[in-house]
Amino acid sequence: MRRSVRIAGTILALAVVFGAVLVVFTTPTVQTLPPETADSDERELFRFEGDDSGVWTYLSPSREFRKRSPINVVVREDADTVVELLRSSDEHTWNRTDETQRPAEPTDPVPEGLNLTGTTIEWGETTGTARYAYVHDGESGEWIRETDQLHNGDYYGYRTHIRLYESPVPDEEPWVAMQVHTEHFDWFTLRHSVDGVQRGQRQVERDLMSEPYVERVWRAYLDNDGPSDADGWATVVELFVAIPVGLGLVSARELWRQRLTAVDRRRIRAVVDRVTVRHGLLFGSIVALVLGVRAAGVLLEWYVPALSMHAIAALLYPFVAVGIPIVTYAFASGIRRRMDAAVTGASALSVAFFLDYGYLGVEVLPIEIVLQRVGVVLALGLIAGGAAQRATADTHRNRLLVAGLLLWAGLLLGTLFEYIG
Repeated sequence: MRRSVRIAGTILALAVVFGAVLVVFTTPTVQTLPPETADSDERELFRFEGDDSGVWTYLSPSREFRKRSPINVVVREDADTVVELLRSSDEHTWNRTDETQRPAEPTDPVPEGLNLTGTTIEWGETTGTARYAYVHDGESGEWIRETDQLHNGDYYGYRTHIRLYESPVPDEEPWVAMQVHTEHFDWFTLRHSVDGVQRGQRQVERDLMSEPYVERVWRAYLDNDGPSDADGWATVVELFVAIPVGLGLVSARELWRQRLTAVDRRRIRAVVDRVTVRHGLLFGSIVALVLGVRAAGVLLEWYVPALSMHAIAALLYPFVAVGIPIVTYAFASGIRRRMDAAVTGASALSVAFFLDYGYLGVEVLPIEIVLQRVGVVLALGLIAGGAAQRATADTHRNRLLVAGLLLWAGLLLGTLFEYIG
């Protein structure tokens, strides 16, 4: 009983939020985050403000604190996104560096390179020269290998080489620490010789600044100068991702970091990990039915003049009144958790309403209609929750399903007979 009340309360809250967005057409403020400052401990870790995780400001050729290669670029995003941004750069063409392929000279300890198709050089496999980053999750540290590598230029000429290391804490907003340097191939040693770090850092900085998704680029002093021409300053990049909320935009980063706690973020990630094809089918079928009925009505009106307006309504209304609950029950029955099914069903109907109103260009709604929409969103969420596997384990006639069907039927009948709206 307590679980059913909690699910109903969650769906009611979601429905109320949906109704509030319909009523209050306001634009949320887009805020610029204050500059983060580099924090350090006895091992000179760089951390974003508010994060527990951090990274030592150097790379080491072994799992010990040897100040070999300075971290000189940090991006506030996951590694896959950073790689895609760099590879989509208009100014430079970045390629992934394949460390498992190199010239097969046994004396060459640096296997960084790209398999040049069509060359006469014999390529072989190797474990690769290790570069380790020391990352800390707030409680303990560990040495990790690079998450990915990119290079720009010619393997046997001059190129810029990037190693990327991703945050070890999945519950925080992700970050990627990068070590960027320029190097050339030395034919007399058969290995790459590093020329410096500043030129490569400026190249990556310039590339990322040209991307439309970059919100802010600034420099932080990491005090890791010394190797090569490093001056101790790292480029810090923040990406801006905008998501629609009502009729305005809100920063996804601001929502994720400042409005959600670490526990909230952990729960959201856990929910995302549970998403299956059934969730997508449930969501998509509800949206498709609502928009499909709208489109079908317009097309029948245009191209089938023999049908009166009442005939079209009689033909299509069953898809709304009966079709939506049936489809919801059918697809939600394949979802295990009641909360997952309920939230998916209610969210799908809310999104369908927004898309429908957007297509129609509706800007004002009577409060009675808003309340009715809130009610049907709640009702469909209850139906979906009552159809989930855990809800029907003992009996198909459970509280959530019965309450949802009664509320759905009551709202539609009340509207038809003008008791509502």
